[in-house]
Amino acid sequence: MRRFYQGILIRHNRTRFVTYGTITRLGSLTAAALVLSRGNPPGRVWFSIAFLGSGLRGGCDPYHGSRRAAAAQSGLRRGDAASLNYREITVFYTPLALTSLLFLSAHSIVTFFVARSQMAVESLAVLPVIGP
Repeated sequence: MRRFYQGILIRHNRTRFVTYGTITRLGSLTAAALVLSRGNPPGRVWFSIAFLGSGLRGGCDPYHGSRRAAAAQSGLRRGDAASLNYREITVFYTPLALTSLLFLSAHSIVTFFVARSQMAVESLAVLPVIGP
């Protein structure tokens, strides 16, 4: 959901709020980790709690920012009915969906072509080191 709301912020030219949300998320993760590390729970417990808290905090900022951005852009006030048709929804979500598909398929495509190149075994061995 966080990325969905970040997409709305980016669409409405409010990219700095995406950065603020990321900084807030990392700050809350660090603060929660520092507070919880003073106790004596197992690492997986305090990491899970810190990660959950940062995820919730990181999702709240884009949510509130995107609501304000969408309302300001459309001129709608609370209680007004917004009518979207399927064409507008498709135009908005197609680039987001294609980005996800490209990200998921990029590694497989690169591996396919590297496996058919010269010195394939050596190149495949070094691929995890140089790639994400």
